[in-house]
Amino acid sequence: MKHFILGAILSISILFMSCENSKTGELTASTDDYLVYVSKTLETIDTEGNISNLEITEYEYEADTDRFWTKSVTKDTTGTVIKSIIRTFDEDRMPITEIITEDDLDVDLVTTFDVKYSPVNYELLSKTKIFEGETISSIVNEYDAEGWLIRKTEIDYCTDSGFVNTEGNNIKKIFVHRYFPTNSARPKGEYEIFPIMEKGIIYSTKPSEEDDVKVGDPVYTTTISFNDAGEPVKYFAEQKDCADHELVEYYKLEKDEDGRILSMISYTDEKLESIGSHSTRDIFRYDDDGMLASVEEHKYNDETGEFDRLHDRQDYEWIQPAITGAKNYSDFTNHSEHYCFGGKRHSKQIRKIVKFDEGEKIIEFYNDGYNGAYLSQEINPKLHARLIYVYKTAGK
Repeated sequence: MKHFILGAILSISILFMSCENSKTGELTASTDDYLVYVSKTLETIDTEGNISNLEITEYEYEADTDRFWTKSVTKDTTGTVIKSIIRTFDEDRMPITEIITEDDLDVDLVTTFDVKYSPVNYELLSKTKIFEGETISSIVNEYDAEGWLIRKTEIDYCTDSGFVNTEGNNIKKIFVHRYFPTNSARPKGEYEIFPIMEKGIIYSTKPSEEDDVKVGDPVYTTTISFNDAGEPVKYFAEQKDCADHELVEYYKLEKDEDGRILSMISYTDEKLESIGSHSTRDIFRYDDDGMLASVEEHKYNDETGEFDRLHDRQDYEWIQPAITGAKNYSDFTNHSEHYCFGGKRHSKQIRKIVKFDEGEKIIEFYNDGYNGAYLSQEINPKLHARLIYVYKTAGK
């Protein structure tokens, strides 16, 4: 499924997730603890299980009471600085810019980000990338009044001087995601556990006589409408995406007595009576605390008349450190399995929280996969990277 991205792909670039209390969403009035990260070590592991590359990042803080670091410096195994980030702050000690300098073939590449964070829960609200004076991309996060992430808008801009899309601007790609299930089954904060593409448009940056496409024409357009409860209702696409879906689909949700989503099935008609060969069923399960524990997506099988072809599975084990404050640092171990029926690719990834206490947080990453028919080979995810954070707990 392209418009249902089951669990954001967890890569090494994900440094840490954060949110308010994942079980209750409540704050303790007498305590406002927060983490002060001292360093981050990235170990790349080869096929023999040895460390093949090492990067160490150290964080500097301007004031003892700062929540956000002022400068980060990343060095390789030789001690050479390969990346540095310098932040500037407003009068409330909130970051407003990040200036990133990276060493690329002995040439320093400097990129600036204009950033804005929430003064309530310290989550990212917006981030705009600027390179050589031009706006390259932007991210905007929208939260509800209680702190749950509702929507993320990601935009890429075309810097060619003559580019104008059919809407009259220089946007070349825009993706808007809504987050699901709504509220209590996922943590507050910037958590992208089950993103659903509310809107996706890609504009052509090159003409194509063969396809009768001009510069600025939309070449990919998809939308999903939602009801007032934030639940998906209808999917519409002007172009097929990977032959996985019909151009129009409608969704039926099954709930338990507490109103939690148990399953979601796509139909080809508005009356929710007709199942198509590309229809899917998503199954949601929850842990004892009511948090999302797993999501399975199965594709419809014309031969059996059942949803018995596993397309995607995401398992979550939530970890809540003993830190109470406006910003919550809960995290999760994730087991991910995906089979692409179009590309015949079967893969598994694991993001494992090995430790998160006593001033140290360790995350290990495993993966494996093959090209071929489903279950035609064994998959044994192997360790390929490890992140080690050293932190202190502070409070106000």
